[in-house]
Amino acid sequence: MPKHTPGPWKCSPVSSVVGSLVSYGDISKGESVASVMPQRNMAECAANARLIASAPDLLRILNSGYYLIDSAIAHVAHGGPTKAEAAKWIAEAAEIIRSAQGDC
Repeated sequence: MPKHTPGPWKCSPVSSVVGSLVSYGDISKGESVASVMPQRNMAECAANARLIASAPDLLRILNSGYYLIDSAIAHVAHGGPTKAEAAKWIAEAAEIIRSAQGDC
């Protein structure tokens, strides 16, 4: 399976006609991954673009959470992840979720 364009991605509102662009670099050089067209309104368009832009971070945090939980289950009797590792993951996951729900 091909790999996705590496993050971080960012969203940039363009216009009420074009919508928002999700890019990984310089938009003027065509370094974009998605164009999000406004269907009903610009607020919804921007929210969709934020969600798409957060995809690499969401995938990364989901993978690390899977590892953390799998490790904890497999090693319950042998120590598993520390509370500090779990707390760090929770804080990072919360920040990524806030970013996905924040401004473009």
